[in-house]
Amino acid sequence: MKWTAVKFFESLPLPLLSFVFEPLGGLVGRLDKRHRQIALKNLSIAFPDLEEGEKRRIVSRMYRHLGLTVAEIIKLGTKEGDRLVDEVEFEGLENILGAWEKGRGVFAVTGHFGNWELMAYAFGKRVKPIDVVVRPQKDTFLNEYINMKRKLGGNRVIVKFDAAREIIRSLREGRIIGVLLDQDTHRNRGQFVDFFGLKACTLDAIPRISYLTGSPMVPVFAFREGKLRHRVRFYEPLDPPREEKETFVRLSLERMNRMFEKVISERPDQWLWVHRRWRTRPEGEEDIYDF
Repeated sequence: MKWTAVKFFESLPLPLLSFVFEPLGGLVGRLDKRHRQIALKNLSIAFPDLEEGEKRRIVSRMYRHLGLTVAEIIKLGTKEGDRLVDEVEFEGLENILGAWEKGRGVFAVTGHFGNWELMAYAFGKRVKPIDVVVRPQKDTFLNEYINMKRKLGGNRVIVKFDAAREIIRSLREGRIIGVLLDQDTHRNRGQFVDFFGLKACTLDAIPRISYLTGSPMVPVFAFREGKLRHRVRFYEPLDPPREEKETFVRLSLERMNRMFEKVISERPDQWLWVHRRWRTRPEGEEDIYDF
């Protein structure tokens, strides 16, 4: 039944699919009270001076953007999807290719911003296949489907849990590894680093591996520039001094979060605000999401 529905949606022209899924995303946002509440709370933390009406408009646009994102992912691997991929613009490509030419592998550091799945797919298909580190979806069908789409572009999938050995092996093969580093993590897996002025527990495994292997970390983000238009920006490597490990890790996390702040502030409706980013608190602090 699910595969039949997916095949039906894949058969629809992309303009029609996006016409349906964009407002459908908005409808989901109006019905999804719990996640809308989380998003509004997060916006209040990040932009405390923003008027309530503008916060609600950002959340509404975010859900509509997610609807478009789903439509685009559905079409990946089709002729229309190939045209969509061919029209993705790359900016600063020399930053990641220059880092890759050093021969130590590269971390492409990004977050749940823009159409991050399309970004990885387009890079893998048009520039160089990469590995993407993913968290398994709870829904088995959704997990199989999205991983199938990821692989159609030539990319490999690394499951996030206990992935360190596989990541290090890929880096030693000189591969580029895409990682999403904008979500909360357990206290024993990260460090508390300022994010929009409030401490956020941030995964530190990637900077630690980077220090061990010498692999550069290059920030990259996909910006939606129109209904079906995208620009992928590759920034200069984070590149903190490597003299001492803990200093390197700390500076990497700080620079990474500053980059997230910069990008999110530029296009706040394109970040996934529904995640409880500040859920894990320093010892003694109360829960922020007390609802």
